[in-house]
Order: sequence, then C-alpha cells, then structure tokens
Amino acid sequence: MLLQFAWIAIIHLKIVNESNIQVAVLNAKVLTYRNLSIQLVNMSRYDIQDKTALMDASSAIILCKAGLHKVVAEMYNVVMPGSVYKEITANSYPGAEEYRQLMAGKKITLKEPLPDTANEPVRPGLNSLDRGEHDVLRLYYAGQGDFIVTDDGAAAKYCKREGIPFVNALLIPVILVFTEIKDEYFCRESMKKIIEIGRYSPGIISFAEKCETEDLSFFIPKKTDPVKSIRGHRRCSLETDEQMKYARQLASRFK
Repeated sequence: MLLQFAWIAIIHLKIVNESNIQVAVLNAKVLTYRNLSIQLVNMSRYDIQDKTALMDASSAIILCKAGLHKVVAEMYNVVMPGSVYKEITANSYPGAEEYRQLMAGKKITLKEPLPDTANEPVRPGLNSLDRGEHDVLRLYYAGQGDFIVTDDGAAAKYCKREGIPFVNALLIPVILVFTEIKDEYFCRESMKKIIEIGRYSPGIISFAEKCETEDLSFFIPKKTDPVKSIRGHRRCSLETDEQMKYARQLASRFK
C-alpha cells in the first residue's frame, strides 16, 4: 500500500512538474509525499474515533464472525464492561482470541460500572437483564458511552423503551458505507453474513436495507480535515499549500 502511495506521488509530481524537473528535486519531493502518505494511512484511527460505543457480547461475537471486529474498533472507541469481556474470552466463544488481541493492542477499553447505591433512581427492568447487558447499561447511565451496540432482544427492548440510542450488528455495515470507510458491495456481503449468523426479524432486516443517512446520523462519526488531524499529531507537518492540497486529495482518494 505504501508503495502504491509513493507511486501515486510520483505520478502526481510528474503531472505537476512536466517540464525539465531535476531528478534530485523530484526524489526529495517523492520522499516528502511518501512520508505524508504514511501519516495519512496511520491517522485513520484518530480521524473518526470521536464516539464511544458500549458493546455487549451478543454483538461482539456476531461482528467477529462477520470479520468486522477490527474495523469497528477503529471506527469507534469501543468500551466493554469486564463481565462482557469475560463472557467472550473465558468461555472460549467465537472471537475470544480476536478480542484478546484487540485488548492487548489497546483497541478496546474495559470499564467497570460503579456499585449500586441506595440513591440511584429506580430503573424498571434493568435488573432483569443478563449481567453483561445490565453492566453495559449501567455504564451508559454513568456517562461512559454515547450509545450501545447490542443484539440482545431484551436489552434492545429496554433501550427502545427508555430512549437510549443503540444499534445492532446488522447496522454496522450500513454505517461503514455512510462513513465512506467501506463501499456498498462490502456492505451487502457483510449484511448477508450477519443475517446468516444472527436472528433478525423481517422488520429489522428491512430497516437495515432501506435506512437513509439521516436515520443513523447519530452513530456516524464526524469527518475530520486530514490536515488538522495530521497537524494534531505532528505540528510541523504540511507547511505548504501544495502539501495541504495533496493531503486532502490522498485522504479523499483512499477513504
């Protein structure tokens, strides 16, 4: 991929500098653009990870089976309570090793809800949920996440009733398309996998297939100007108008 970026840089420079360019200058510029390309590749995690998703085991397992666990951990700041992580890894469920690797790479975060207190408001139905979903919702009430990712029927019903923003695994490929991280073909194929893995009603499937950007706007990470993103990590980067223009072109080309 980096070689591809470097080659694009060379082509770009040849187009911009068609006449009598010295080889030494060209090579210097290619190196500059190659370094810029590396930064653009590495910045993706920081550009879009502006929302925190609280995930339960049901969705985590489905997403892993569908091969989406890594991209979700890049798109969102994924938080799990310890009970959910233990449920996935201690029981050797599908995805146990994958989530151990995500944890080792600090791609997901573990947080524990605070113990129940007598001063907490009564939340009908919360204590009847399974431990993992209960802890996920406790984290949400504690302000530890923006929304919930769950494929647990009881938890989904609770979220609907209480007005808590949530999505299921089937909507993740749709969000990836709306965020322009993946294309529509990837979305369709991923949805087919998830439908085969999960248990979704015709109504849920229909919504996932027909929903528009505005239906999921709350869950779509904000777009970030690549120039601002790179400068946030390396202040001395992109000092010329040409470099800034090229950075935005690269980011747009390789979304």
